[in-house]
Amino acid sequence: MARTFLHLATSAIFLIGTYPEIAWSQPVPAPQAPVSTAPPAGNTVEAFTDEQLDAMLAQIALYPDELLTQTLMATTNPTDIVSASRWLAEGNHKSLKGKPLEDALKAKPWDPSVKSLVQFPQVLETLDKHLDWTQQIGYAMEVQQPDVLNSVQRLRGKAVDAGNLKTNEQIRVSTEPTPAPPQGQAVPEGTPTHTIVVEPANPAQRAVHSTGTGDVLSICMILLEANDGMSIRQKLRISNRVVREFMEGRLDLIPSL
Repeated sequence: MARTFLHLATSAIFLIGTYPEIAWSQPVPAPQAPVSTAPPAGNTVEAFTDEQLDAMLAQIALYPDELLTQTLMATTNPTDIVSASRWLAEGNHKSLKGKPLEDALKAKPWDPSVKSLVQFPQVLETLDKHLDWTQQIGYAMEVQQPDVLNSVQRLRGKAVDAGNLKTNEQIRVSTEPTPAPPQGQAVPEGTPTHTIVVEPANPAQRAVHSTGTGDVLSICMILLEANDGMSIRQKLRISNRVVREFMEGRLDLIPSL
């Protein structure tokens, strides 16, 4: 599932300014109330059940992959979410688009995932107004990321079966075989055999940058799978930065990688 997440994270780098605004013309409904199991305090590690994850993620599971990925990553940075939401409500910030928006965000210390959500005010506002829910998703991302991704696939599968998730003028829905885990690693329990992908219907709305992408994915995969004591939040931040710097032409790859 880490490979699936990196597939999403790579395309998510292009989110700012590429997804059609019409897709968000309808108000984003408020999420369900936070589940009863709150992130434990101290060093105790507890996991949400599948039912709790499904209830928690139902609000965002059908987002296009790029937006979903950045939303999941942003939930691990609740303080940045609050700051970005407050900033967006000030002055004429909501009217900024394209390069002016990118320039305004450069000086902000927020995580790149949070910055990418600034162009989706309704999504950012929902995360800000429902911080208990946001922090629960962030906690789940840190301690049970494969379960989070499996929950998304379960919810998407139910939506497809019910006819509520299908290709239309705005999105393209497809099914791909779930990549096998790295050699020597077992498939996590509950991992679906196929992955439902949701992306913009118009290929022109997605940047294509193929040269060297496999090398970048390899670097990120090694990082995510390494048992080095780093938290998933630290690994996600580093992976996100690696992909961003590569796409901006600021990362020189070693040919032998």
